[in-house]
Formats: sequence, C-alpha cells, structure tokens
Amino acid sequence: MKPICFALCVFSLGLFYLASAEIGENVKIQTYKKYSSSCKELNPKKSGVQKIQVGSDVIEVYCDVTIAGKGWLVVQRRVSVEENFYRNWTSYQTGFGDLKGNFFIGLNNLNKISSLQPQELYIELVDFAGEKRYAHYSVFHVGNVYSNYPITQLGAYSGTAGDSLSYHLYQPFSTFDRDNDNATINCAARYMGAWWYR
Repeated sequence: MKPICFALCVFSLGLFYLASAEIGENVKIQTYKKYSSSCKELNPKKSGVQKIQVGSDVIEVYCDVTIAGKGWLVVQRRVSVEENFYRNWTSYQTGFGDLKGNFFIGLNNLNKISSLQPQELYIELVDFAGEKRYAHYSVFHVGNVYSNYPITQLGAYSGTAGDSLSYHLYQPFSTFDRDNDNATINCAARYMGAWWYR
C-alpha cells in the first residue's frame, strides 16, 4: 500500500486557566482568556484550526473530529506534494506548512504536548484507491531537544497498518543535516525524509 495521505494525531485531556493580579492600594485582578490544553477537552463541533494552551504558550493546532472520533490533535498531515517535507533540522524543530493543508506541528511543540499529560498516537494512511489503514498506540511521548527528540514511550499497538513504529522506540529524530541514526549512512538523506531512523 503506497500512502497518499498521512496523518499523525495525538489525544489527551486537560484544562488551563490563566490569571494575574496587581497588588497595591486597590486590588485589581485581570483575567485572561482560558484555553484548553487539548483538542479533546476543547471538543470542537467540526474539524479545524484552534488555539490550545501548551505550558506557558498558546499555539494554533488542527483539531480533527473525523479521524477515530472526536478530539484528535493533528501533528502531521501530508495529503499532496505541494509542501516540501524534505527539510532541515530547524524546520522540523519549529514546524512548517499550513494547518489547513500539509504541515508538521514541530518537534518542540510535540515534546511540550506529550510532556504535559499522557498521549495516544493514531496514524492514518490512505492510498490512491481511497483504502484506509491505521496504527494506534495507547501511549506516545517524544523527548526534548537535548536528547534529539526520541520517541521515549510507545504503548500497545492496534490497527490494520502494521506496527512499524515500535522498532524506532528510543531512537533520536534525524534530518538530512542532523544524522542521529545508528546506520553507517545518513538515512534521512538517503530516503529523502526526516524520521526516527535506527
């Protein structure tokens, strides 16, 4: 099966409230808009771009209600060749693309999101004939920049696509300009794509 559509999604719970106070002669309390910490808690009626709270940052994400039920935060979507995914380390750290089309959310955000609370991972593949396959992992966590963003937790697999991710557990992320794999060649350069190569 050769995929033409690829989506990575994570799923979690939580809520953040932000407030500040200035103390002086009069107490003045300023309340800030509260943001959900996940698409699941936000519970949007339809798929689209939303804002969530990730630690001290508010970021825009794409929440999907059609893939495996409501509440999935899409980490990567690739549905056409319009966006170049053969990019350098910095691009993968910060993220790239258009949240309404092809994009990657960024390794920094992926680490923050998966560090706040337990996450599940759902991968959906669709081929040219429209046939869908999926891989679901009950737990998913990506490490930080100091360890080169390895997959540090990967729970039980279920699905129809096959478990091809468990092999990459604990492996740092690699790009063509940052070779972190164990192979004698640069796998990201050889296969023209960034990944957690072994």
